[in-house]
Amino acid sequence: MAKAATQRPDRVAIVGGGIAGAATALGLQRAARTHQRALEIAILTAAADDVDEGPLLLTAECRARLAALGCRVPASWREGAMAGIEIIGGTTRRRLPYPDGSTWVVDGFPTGPSGRSLVRDLLFSTAHTHGARVIRRRVSALERMAPLAGMPVGRGAGDLVIRSGGAAERFDYAVIATGTGTAGSQLLPGHQPPPLLHGAQARLLT
Repeated sequence: MAKAATQRPDRVAIVGGGIAGAATALGLQRAARTHQRALEIAILTAAADDVDEGPLLLTAECRARLAALGCRVPASWREGAMAGIEIIGGTTRRRLPYPDGSTWVVDGFPTGPSGRSLVRDLLFSTAHTHGARVIRRRVSALERMAPLAGMPVGRGAGDLVIRSGGAAERFDYAVIATGTGTAGSQLLPGHQPPPLLHGAQARLLT
């Protein structure tokens, strides 16, 4: 998180419209309520940020964390309780049972949205309900500029300028939540994305 001049209320921009961005907004909202701080949160996202394909695994701990953030997990997701994992290597297959059923496989396959999209939309909806503003524009630059003299507290204050879709808006703080893509490196020179690990082919059994 980059820090700018302190204002009341603090204005926070979250760059990234995936699960990380939406969850960050909810976490900040919860922390602000706990510490009685006034925040204005804006989530800047483009269409490409919303492409979250694939199923999602929700453990009992994940569901508890979502509930703590104010998200009501649909009871229908329980229908996909995981029964096991099938590991596939060439012509060899091995099934590993998962007996307790505490982990849910969330996915709308084959006709509905992906599990990642379902969880992301749940987080987004909750964040919006608690006052987060969603801006559907791709961020092109993040710059630090001194506030203009006499500028009132509000959208014109703060020394972090975020440019998106031809518009420029000032914030006090900015959070980069773009995942493993290259957007973070483009906005913050020298930033290194997290490493990726190769995975094995497997199938979830429900």
